[in-house]
Amino acid sequence: MSEAALAGLKVAVTGASGDIGRALCRSLAAEKAHLSLLGRDAGRLERLANELRHLASGVSVRPVDLTSDESIARAAAQLQQETGRVDILVHGAGIFEMGAHASAAVIAFDRQYRTNVRGP
Repeated sequence: MSEAALAGLKVAVTGASGDIGRALCRSLAAEKAHLSLLGRDAGRLERLANELRHLASGVSVRPVDLTSDESIARAAAQLQQETGRVDILVHGAGIFEMGAHASAAVIAFDRQYRTNVRGP
């Protein structure tokens, strides 16, 4: 992708504190996108932001729990206030809990569904 294609675009990435999310954010930063890093681990988000600030056109950190409607609403309101808009949303967050389907607890299923499907 050419640098001009993403330069200055406001990109929000969920799951930015995970391995795949971090790799994606590094690529987006190299393209000069303005990144909003969203994820559960604030410390990992801050470390990534510090790494990317010299590459991206801007970087912000927004800890969020995608299983919580309140947390999602708060993060969305903060993003709106901070950036005015989001040009691209990358839903990179995802969880998977191992175990037999028949014995899976409803709470685990709900957590996976809320994170992987309903979250953003």
